[in-house]
Amino acid sequence: MRRFASHFFHQVLAGTMLFLCLTLLLAACGTSAKEVQTRPSLSLSSELDAFLRAEVKAEQFSGAVLVARKGTILLSKGYGLANDDSVLANTPTTMFGLGPVTEEFTAMAILILQERGKLHIPDPICTYLSSCPPAWQPIAISHLLTHSSGIPSNSDPGGITLMQLEREPLDFKPGTQFNFSNSGYVVLATLIEKVSGEAYGTFLQQNIFAPLQMTHTGYDFTQPHLPNLATGYSSWQRKADYTGISLSLHIGADGLYSTVGDLYRWDQALFTHTQTLVSKLSLNEMFTKTVTICPTMQVPTCSSLSTPYKPQTYASSLSIGYGYGWFIATVEGSKNPIIYHAGKTYGFEAYNTFYSQDNITIIVLSNLDGAPLETIVQTLYQFVTARA
Repeated sequence: MRRFASHFFHQVLAGTMLFLCLTLLLAACGTSAKEVQTRPSLSLSSELDAFLRAEVKAEQFSGAVLVARKGTILLSKGYGLANDDSVLANTPTTMFGLGPVTEEFTAMAILILQERGKLHIPDPICTYLSSCPPAWQPIAISHLLTHSSGIPSNSDPGGITLMQLEREPLDFKPGTQFNFSNSGYVVLATLIEKVSGEAYGTFLQQNIFAPLQMTHTGYDFTQPHLPNLATGYSSWQRKADYTGISLSLHIGADGLYSTVGDLYRWDQALFTHTQTLVSKLSLNEMFTKTVTICPTMQVPTCSSLSTPYKPQTYASSLSIGYGYGWFIATVEGSKNPIIYHAGKTYGFEAYNTFYSQDNITIIVLSNLDGAPLETIVQTLYQFVTARA
């Protein structure tokens, strides 16, 4: 179970490092975007569309994509089929499982509760849990948010209960390392339910989805007959097997579904600092790099990643860290990070990315496991910056 979680994290991080390195190299060559027109040019929209249609034709992609810059949507479209059996096409309103992108929302729920005085992020988690093993006494809520608690990750489809987790030894002393742990976010969901007195999905619906008018977003993509939900595929035209999945045991780390349009509403609320959900102070807290994953691309924590592209220009300056529910990548001397999160779950993959320097948002949701989303995101970014 731990090996699976570790493999997933390294796979995601390796991919993100690939597109981040390419992105930052483009910026160094003077290709940062300029102001776009109020309405996007047809040539740019057509180029983005042609690239994505070619990916579908090559059986490399099926899903939906939204690309925007400075509040202008350049492309919002579905590609491939939501369901092969019924020949139902993907559209911008098709819903997809988000996998660990769910953690963005779990982190926001914690910030909302903190602003209401229901909890405090520096507090020990044992303050809020009825039963708490001695090894968990030093763990703060902040450690769970930043994957630095030491609680071992679990990605087994059958899930693991909180009682089982409490019997597991810690992987390391809390606060001393980063290790992507779905289990830590399961504990956060438990805290949300205990402190709020509401079910996790209900709390998110009332306090995040409804205020942002995210009408196509909710919890548990395994619900039968959920309208407009794409079918997840483990490979081209081969359905993913949901047998034995218990999302209730992955709650907080997985299970949400959404559309590219709804995720764009979410991103806009956060990155334009509308303060609809929480104050600017809390938003800054969310996007502060609290732990460092890769201080440089040559340190031991990154040397095992199979990243095929490591430009020497950034061999010692690219830094990847984690805030609350988001990865944050910066170049030495830059104040404009790339903020992102990726996830995959049972036939679905998701990528949510904001390039703060260029004010570009790229959201890619897929119902094809193994789709090269990091490459797709990077290529779309190149198109937008090259024609700005």
